[in-house]
Amino acid sequence: MIIKVEYTNNTTEEFTAINDIIRKSDIKSVDMSNMTINKIPKQAFSGCSSLETVIFPQGLQEVGDSAFEGCSSITCLLYTSPSPRD
Repeated sequence: MIIKVEYTNNTTEEFTAINDIIRKSDIKSVDMSNMTINKIPKQAFSGCSSLETVIFPQGLQEVGDSAFEGCSSITCLLYTSPSPRD
C-alpha cells in the first residue's frame, strides 16, 4: 500500500506509512486512496500550510484531533468509496 505525496516544487514521493510524512510543511497533495488505514493520527498534517488536496482511503473511520490544523490552503477533500457492484 502506497501514499503518494506531491510537494510544492511539483516533485512526488511515495511512502508506505503515514508516520513517514507527518508534518512535512512543503506538501501540496496527499493521496491515501491505496492505503488500508482506519485512523489519521492527531496533528498528522498540522502546519502543512501548502496542503491543497487530500484523498482519504476507503474505510477511514477517524481523523485525530488537529490533524489538519493550520492547513489554510486546503481546497479539495475526497473520500474514496467502494466500486459499485455489477
